[in-house]
Amino acid sequence: MNRMLSGCAVLFVAQAAWAMPPAQGQGQGGGGQYNFLFLMVAFVVIMYFFMIKPEQRRKREKEDMLRNVGVGDKIVTTGGIHGEVKQVKEKTLRLQVDDHTRIELEKAAVAAVIEKAGGGEQK
Repeated sequence: MNRMLSGCAVLFVAQAAWAMPPAQGQGQGGGGQYNFLFLMVAFVVIMYFFMIKPEQRRKREKEDMLRNVGVGDKIVTTGGIHGEVKQVKEKTLRLQVDDHTRIELEKAAVAAVIEKAGGGEQK
């Protein structure tokens, strides 16, 4: 939310500068096109750094987490099921939920790794 507010503040300042009357000695026309172009470029840059870049980082972190899931890790699925990984395949995991209950699910359904097999807490 803070990022969005700071982005809006930058746009507000840029708009205020754009709306200022021309300085002494400058003509009335001709500068509006460049001001609009500057405002659009600033908007695209702000969108990139506040929306696109963080989303790419989150996606890369999730891919790394899924790549590093191993046997013995305790995980939580997107549906809220907690369990221990018993088998890892190319696209699926076999998860032990209870003493005699095992389910197979897609790797994409893993929301978080709670505890790595070595005992280190992840999240």
